[in-house]
Amino acid sequence: MVESVAANETDTNSQAAVGESVSQGRFIRLTGFMLVTGGVLWFLAETAWGIFVLGAGDPSEYPQPLASILWVVIVVALISMLVGLPGLHVYQAGRNGLLGVIGLVTLSAGLVLMAGLAYFGAFLQEAVAELIVEAEAAGLSVEEPASAMIGYLAAYGLHFIGWVVFGFAALRARALPGWPVVLAMVGSLLMVIIGLPLLTAAGVTWLGFALVRMERGRTRPVSEA
Repeated sequence: MVESVAANETDTNSQAAVGESVSQGRFIRLTGFMLVTGGVLWFLAETAWGIFVLGAGDPSEYPQPLASILWVVIVVALISMLVGLPGLHVYQAGRNGLLGVIGLVTLSAGLVLMAGLAYFGAFLQEAVAELIVEAEAAGLSVEEPASAMIGYLAAYGLHFIGWVVFGFAALRARALPGWPVVLAMVGSLLMVIIGLPLLTAAGVTWLGFALVRMERGRTRPVSEA
């Protein structure tokens, strides 16, 4: 009788462990897909921005509604990556340590601020640009406030610091492929220097694909191996 109860408890615990593993696997794959979605959208939007928008020069002359649409795509991309980041941490199963957690939080804060800047570009920048043109036409002097530069530096700075810290912890843990992590780290530096996010977007996309592929391989039943 005692042996039967013990066996039932063992089976129950085993089933619970399997269920938890399956749920975690689904979460990691979902976050991997979110990283891929965010990285691809960011790469495409920034490429289109460079081709069709930057040539206009002054923000008041940006082609509309294309510029606003691209800003919206960037917002969606950044939010998708923000949702996908925890999967990278969970997959490493704590091997990236406290440093990885600090990097994840810092990187997430940078993405939130960057999404806020993109939201401003999507829904407010055109109206602000029109007000500036009207003010200048009326003979008023309009200068960009220092707070705007502080906002940009805070967003891109946190994003860069977050990738450096999180990336260093990930490279040390050796649970994630190293090259896409390095690509994202280098890309975040280029964002600070020249505002070019394509390498980071490519690194994030690569990490998302790797996350989905590695998790599928890890959770595949033995009979399918």
